[in-house]
Amino acid sequence: MLQPRSPTDSLLSRVSLHITSSVAAAWEHVTLPWFQAAAKNQIGGNELTAVVTAYRSHAHLLRAQLLARGTSLLGTRFLTPPQLRELLLRNSYLNSPLREHLRILLATTAEQLATEITDNNSPALLIAKSVARDPDNFLRAIDQLNAAGWNVNQLEPPALREIAARFEKRVRDCGFTLVHEADRQAAQNAATSPPTFGNLLVTGFDSAHWPLWPLLRAAVFSSTAATVILNDPRDEARELDETWVGTWEQTFDAAEPINEADAASEFRTRSLDLTALSSQVFGARGTASHRREQAKPLDDVHFVVGRDNTEQARAIVALTAKFLEEKNCDRIG
Repeated sequence: MLQPRSPTDSLLSRVSLHITSSVAAAWEHVTLPWFQAAAKNQIGGNELTAVVTAYRSHAHLLRAQLLARGTSLLGTRFLTPPQLRELLLRNSYLNSPLREHLRILLATTAEQLATEITDNNSPALLIAKSVARDPDNFLRAIDQLNAAGWNVNQLEPPALREIAARFEKRVRDCGFTLVHEADRQAAQNAATSPPTFGNLLVTGFDSAHWPLWPLLRAAVFSSTAATVILNDPRDEARELDETWVGTWEQTFDAAEPINEADAASEFRTRSLDLTALSSQVFGARGTASHRREQAKPLDDVHFVVGRDNTEQARAIVALTAKFLEEKNCDRIG
């Protein structure tokens, strides 16, 4: 019978943190060996192996690199934060609403408040109408404040405070649980529940993903063995990134630097030369031959334009069919 685990039960031996500023170094020394070991462990194993990335495009990039190497991905699941949340909370019976439902509830709440204001010159009326017309911005603000632990009663001006309070009451009346509450519940459940994952890889997150910290921490606690790849702090957000890395280290032990000296070149990304880009676009810098070279169209870059989702989807399908007709095309994705 599985017994609940303590949050500190062999924690340091189960979690390994790595930090680097080089994608190539992380790939060669941590990411690729992790996938190779996971492929071997999948043989005869029953535990779930998962990779958590901030964006779906990052997962597609990893898949492409691994398939090109012939590395097996059998039994390995790639998860984005919404998919991870759904997996961790599948037995909690929490009812998380769709984003569309929250927008409707917030717009309806603001519209109702607007009808109750009799003074046509009141600033509160303009605020309520603005939120009712486009609730997305205010909904994002509510999410960020709640994720940071703020209370809607601290909002200013009073009209926004009233809209937020009524909105949260409506959400609860509908039996919904907001995302930040669900993530904190997942973190609490992870400390006392049996592991959800066998091997877990977390990569691609930085201080821009602070609201996801409870969810990512819950995922690590819910694994038998977890590997986390952190990025070196960026110059433009050094204090935030250092706090992000420090929070991971405070919770799970110090991060091990990844050796960047002998990183393979196959995973290096082409650097962006801003001077060359400016020269290519405006023709204001460089020699004439250089400008002619930069002006040549790129065969591997395609732009598709559509007035709506249907037209965009059709353009993508047509472009995919064109790729499949090429003799050197082995796969798409």
